[in-house]
Formats: sequence, structure tokens, C-alpha cells
Amino acid sequence: MTRTLRPLIQRMLERRNRSLGRRPGSSLRQMPSVMGALQVNELPAFFSSARHEIEPILASVGFRLATLHYDPEAFGSSYTEYTRRGGRFRLVWDGKEEALYGVVRGDVGEWQDVEAAMPTPAWPFDKDTSPERLARLAAAVQRFYRAK
Repeated sequence: MTRTLRPLIQRMLERRNRSLGRRPGSSLRQMPSVMGALQVNELPAFFSSARHEIEPILASVGFRLATLHYDPEAFGSSYTEYTRRGGRFRLVWDGKEEALYGVVRGDVGEWQDVEAAMPTPAWPFDKDTSPERLARLAAAVQRFYRAK
């Protein structure tokens, strides 16, 4: 990168960090808890609990939060997408079905349900919203990435 572009890019990054509510000098790889006007406490409660359960597992295998999407007009459907070299993981709350699931994808190919290990949407929705459901999903994520 040339010396003339470096200060310009640095100013752009600092402006972006300020608009996202980040402290000066914070890393670009850290995602804020607020995405635009969306407050984390607006997310469906079960989905938020699932994020807190799954994120440490994904971080331990090199994933970083890339996208947080919440659509209040689609029954409160939400998803977070995590990326790393060679793959993606998406935690999805289907607001209409009131179901939580995780899907994985490599650099190419179809999304696959992490619990059923088959192309989506060929599985029945698991509408359980108990702590046991979160434990089952977390265990499936751990098994999937341990096998890789």
C-alpha cells in the first residue's frame, strides 16, 4: 500500500469505527454489540441465549462474527453468520416457525444442517425452546467441528 493511501484508509476506518460505536483504535475484527439502530436486547430472547451459548464454541475453532441480521417484519426472524477461512456457520432463528437451527457451508456448496448433516431444508423444525435444546445444538456444533 502506498504511503499516500495509508492515511486516507486509516481516516476512513476511524470514521467507520465511530459510526459503529467502537472505541478509537479498536480492531476491525471485533463486531459491536449494536448493529446500526438494532440493540441486542431487541433480538428474540431464545436466539440471544443461543448466541451466547454457541459463540465461544465457534471462536475456539477460529470463527468470527461477520453478520447479525434481525427482521422484525418477518416474525422476528434473525440470524448471525460467522466466518473463517474455508467455511461459514449460520445460527438461525425462524420467527414464523419459532425454531432455532445451525447451518454450515464450506467455501462452495450447499448449506447443511449441523445437527442432521444433510442439505437444508430437509429436516423437521425443532421447536423446543428449552435449555436442553441449546445444549443439544451446542453439542452438535462441537461434534461437527471436532470431526473436521
